[in-house]
Amino acid sequence: MMPEGPRVLIVDDERNARYGMRRALDESMDVMEAETLQEGVRLVDERHPEIILLDLNLAGQSGLDLLAHTRELEPAPLVIIITAHGNEKVAVDAMKSGAHDYLAKPFELDELRLVVRNAAERNRMQEEIRQLRRRLDEARGYGSLVGRSQAMERIYALIEKVAETDVSVLITGESGSGKELVAREIHRHSPRAKGELVPVNCAAIPENLIESELFGHEKGAFTGALQRRIGKFEQARGGTLFLDEIGDMPLGTQAKILRALEERSVQRLGSNQNIDVDVRIISRRRDDIPLLMQHFLESFARRYQRDAIAVSPDALALLGRYDFPGNVRQLRNIIERLVVLSGDRPIGPKELPDEVRLFDPATGRSTTELQLDPFLTLPYREARESFERHYLLRKLSEHDQNITHTAAAIGIHRQSLQQKIRDLDLKPFLDADHAPDNTA
Repeated sequence: MMPEGPRVLIVDDERNARYGMRRALDESMDVMEAETLQEGVRLVDERHPEIILLDLNLAGQSGLDLLAHTRELEPAPLVIIITAHGNEKVAVDAMKSGAHDYLAKPFELDELRLVVRNAAERNRMQEEIRQLRRRLDEARGYGSLVGRSQAMERIYALIEKVAETDVSVLITGESGSGKELVAREIHRHSPRAKGELVPVNCAAIPENLIESELFGHEKGAFTGALQRRIGKFEQARGGTLFLDEIGDMPLGTQAKILRALEERSVQRLGSNQNIDVDVRIISRRRDDIPLLMQHFLESFARRYQRDAIAVSPDALALLGRYDFPGNVRQLRNIIERLVVLSGDRPIGPKELPDEVRLFDPATGRSTTELQLDPFLTLPYREARESFERHYLLRKLSEHDQNITHTAAAIGIHRQSLQQKIRDLDLKPFLDADHAPDNTA
C-alpha cells in the first residue's frame, strides 16, 4: 500500500542520523534518503519531494547548493536545515535564502516531528490555495481576465502558447480592451513567473529621462545624477519588462531597445561597460482602465446592492492618466470605496481620492508634492515660516480676510491668529477696510 502522507527526502551523510530521522517520522510519509549532494539532487528531480531534511555539511560539500537548486522548482519543496549546534547563524542565513525552518543538532525527536508536521500542514494549505485559485480561474475566466466567450477562449489559448516561449511580444488592440491584463497573464504563465514584472509607462516619462529610466546611469553622468541608478532593464533581469505606450517613445530610444534585445546587454548612461540582461519585452499601446473600471463597478454594485453607477468623462480621464503604482488591486480598492461612498450619485472628479485627482503625469508625482518642492530647499525654521505665511494668507483670502471666521475655520483662537499675523508681518498683505475685525 502506497503511503498517503507527504514525500520527505532526508539528505545526510551520516547513516545513523538518517535512520533515526526516518524512524521518528510518521509511517504515513513517503520517506527517501540521500547520502550525497548529487544523490539528493537526483531524487529531488525524479521524485519531487514536498519536504527536505537537509544537513548543511555533506562530506565536504555544502547543502546550500541543493537549497539553491530547489528554489528553481515550482512548486518548490519546503527545506528544513539540519546544522550542528553553534552554527545557527548559518541556518538563519539559509532561511533568508529560502529555507523553511532549521534544527540544530542534537535535537529532540519530538522537535523534529513538530517541525515536519508544520511543514506538511503549510504544504497542504498552499495546495488548497492553488486549487481554489484554479477553480476560481475556471469559473470566472483566466487569472485576472474576465469572460468565457469564444473570443476570450481563443485569447486564453494564445496566451498559453506564447507564454511557453521566450519571444518578445507586441499586444495591440483598441483602447480599453484589456491589453495590460493579457501582458500580466503571459508573464504569470511563463517560465519567468518567479522573476519580476516591471511596468514602465513610457508616455509619462519626459523624453530627456527615458533612457536613464530604462538603462540606468552612473554618478555624474549628467547634472543631477548624484549617485548610480540601475535601470528598468536591470531591475527586470530574469523577469519581464512591460513597456506601456511604447509608441510614444522617441524613435532613437526604440532603436536602442532593439539593440539591447539583440545583444542582451545594456550600458548605463555615463558608462562604457556592457551589462548582461536577461529580459523579456511585452509592450502595448493604451490603457485598460475603462474595461477594468466597468467590471469593478458592476461587481461592487451587485455586492452592495446599488443601482448602476455612472462615471463622468472628467473622472474617467483623471483615472486614465494615473499611474496606479499598486496596479489592478489599487484600482479595485478605489472603485470599491467610490461605490460605497457615492450612494447613487454619479462619480465625478471631486469624489476621486487625492492621489488620483492631484496626479501630474508629466512628473509622476502629486501636484501637492510639487507645491512643496520650494519649501524643501529651505532650512527647517524658514520652511515652516514660509509655509505658515502661504497657508494663512490663503485661508484669510478664502474667508474675505475676516479674522474671526478664518480662526474658526482653521481651528485656532482669534487672538492666536492675530499674534501670527503680527509675528509673520502679514498686515501689509491684508485689506484693513475689508472686514471689521481685521485690526490686529
